[in-house]
Amino acid sequence: MELGDEKSPFNFHHNSCYNEPKICRSLNSVINQSNKKDVEIIVVDGGSKDETRECLEKFKDSIDVLIQENDSGIYDAMNKGIRESKGEIVGILNADDYYYSNTVLSDISKIFSDTSIDVSYGDLVYVSPRGKVKRYWKSGKYKRMKWYLGWMPPHPTVFVRKKIYETLGRFNDIDYKIAADYELMLRFFFRNNLKCSISSKSCSFYGTWRRK
Repeated sequence: MELGDEKSPFNFHHNSCYNEPKICRSLNSVINQSNKKDVEIIVVDGGSKDETRECLEKFKDSIDVLIQENDSGIYDAMNKGIRESKGEIVGILNADDYYYSNTVLSDISKIFSDTSIDVSYGDLVYVSPRGKVKRYWKSGKYKRMKWYLGWMPPHPTVFVRKKIYETLGRFNDIDYKIAADYELMLRFFFRNNLKCSISSKSCSFYGTWRRK
């Protein structure tokens, strides 16, 4: 299965790439995946003016779709990537996040071999700029009641069949400027009761710890 093939099972969209050179590490973590041949990489850059542009130039041969234009925010960027995707499964990885190992995506692929699964989520490890673990968000078994306690799976760990976005809609960036990810997860998981699967520890993700 070749890159960009309409039947390619994955699409990875690195969103909100505005003046964020850490995307080099993020892209590396995708390119080094064991099933790279099945991955479509889409990068949405909101018009970076720093070394981020040099990084994107370095990886241009590995990027399938590169959108470089102004956007109205992170959710607008995410929606652009989702619209451009051709893959069956959509994963969104932030520019400063990266995968736990080079088998994350192959493990995700195995999960979605069960055609009844609509969405999957996993663990997120928050690390400092120096790589020190600051927090471990453990996914745990899905329970509908968790939503009443403010629970939400972090979106970098969430994989969704594209047909779900086409049916239930993308991020509502008009009404929810800073919480569209929560609204989308609530709409998918809670209101529509999608069938989900929990990723194993091998499907963990690293996110940058931003708290001072």
